[in-house]
Amino acid sequence: MQTGQLRLNARNIVVRTVNDLPSVAHELREVDGCVCMRDALTGMCSGHTRWATAVQAAPIEIAWSWAEIQPGLIALRDPMSILSNVLILDAEGHALERAQRMLHLNNLVYQLDWRRAARRSDGYSRAVFASAAH
Repeated sequence: MQTGQLRLNARNIVVRTVNDLPSVAHELREVDGCVCMRDALTGMCSGHTRWATAVQAAPIEIAWSWAEIQPGLIALRDPMSILSNVLILDAEGHALERAQRMLHLNNLVYQLDWRRAARRSDGYSRAVFASAAH
């Protein structure tokens, strides 16, 4: 299985309004991720994933860790720890507080087909297959 650290590659902050976020979801594509570990006791997998837009000048990135909570069922490891280079503004142009920002980033994550992408990863497939063989 691969190992890796959850991080962003984007160097710039990208400013978007709350109203812009639904369109951002349609632009995001998985750029990398890994199954970092398989729990020896439970056989459950965990890992992380990073998604980004293809806009070269100012790509938006979003990354998070996930964990298998039941065989074949994966969820965000910590919904309050999503990384992103997006500064989200409200209708009046003020930056959202952290909790509000996380709420919008969670909504963005759940618009993506990230669970299927995580399940397709090589380490996840091998770990699930190995668990089923025992």
